Amino acid sequence: MLYYPTAKLWEPDKLPNCVLWLDANDSSTITAVSGAVSSWNSRIGNFQAVQANTNFRPIIDVYSQKRNTIFFDGVNDFLQINSASFNTNFFSTDFTIAISVIYTRIGVTFGVNPVITKRTAGTNGIFIGQLGSTDSMTFDWGGNTNRITSTNPVISTNTTYLVSRDSADRRLSRNGLISSNAAGSANVNTISNLFIGCLENQTNFMKGAINEIIMYQ
Repeated sequence: MLYYPTAKLWEPDKLPNCVLWLDANDSSTITAVSGAVSSWNSRIGNFQAVQANTNFRPIIDVYSQKRNTIFFDGVNDFLQINSASFNTNFFSTDFTIAISVIYTRIGVTFGVNPVITKRTAGTNGIFIGQLGSTDSMTFDWGGNTNRITSTNPVISTNTTYLVSRDSADRRLSRNGLISSNAAGSANVNTISNLFIGCLENQTNFMKGAINEIIMYQ
């Protein structure tokens, strides 16, 4: 998303209001034992995505264009941000989220394949991920009643998605091209943790790799 294979294009912190930047290619931000990731620190602020349980840790790997990535096994791997200052304040106003992801499994058979989730019991809040039921990449901000979709990611291919919310609209783009937009009700911020690679109830695990997650407010 931020790089060509060999040339760096730009860095997210050069734009104002960047609140989170998880970059798997910056090995200094990752704590891992035998490749299993226990924490992934943001390059902005003091936030980190963590996994205390050794059985549920994703793996740092070299996957795309010889760049590091975090691989989730689709069985039980996930990370979460449980910082009160982050989870209370973010998503309460306009925001933009960019993700760089490589799915290795999608489709109706596998149901929901989340990249990030921040909501309470499937209602108010944020979900970005692939839905097998509609066979599409989805940005949901209202518990199945407010959502927009894009075409599915191509298996084993790096894809960049960007979602944004302002006072009137929600937008979803794929690899720089607008896929869909719609008017929608305001996002209701919750104090729920932000989960990476699963739903808020720690089910429906994503199988694939995440290169970067960047959030602006």
